[in-house]
Amino acid sequence: MTILHPDQTAIDDAAHAWLCCPDPDRPFFYFSGAAGTGKTEVLAKLARERPHSVMCAFAGKSASVLRARTGLEVTTVHSAILQFNGIVDDDEGRKQPSFFDKELDLGGQVVFLDEC
Repeated sequence: MTILHPDQTAIDDAAHAWLCCPDPDRPFFYFSGAAGTGKTEVLAKLARERPHSVMCAFAGKSASVLRARTGLEVTTVHSAILQFNGIVDDDEGRKQPSFFDKELDLGGQVVFLDEC
């Protein structure tokens, strides 16, 4: 069980309220704060409560740090939506990475994004 500071509890409560009844005019919920205020701890708690959620970070190093801090499965945003397809030659003969869209159907899943 995660014990939260009162400020974290307020954010957690607001997030639960939004997750329960999302506003169609605002299809996302975000919170911010200074370094060391426990944002990642709140995010990890929310993700643990939703085992089918997707937890992402912008960069591989951030995903690695977040994975180590939370013990949760974490991926980069790009890895969540794209699949590496190999190296191909472009029109000018230069080697380029090739990706294809995973065409994810998140179908009501929650995506958590941490800047970590």
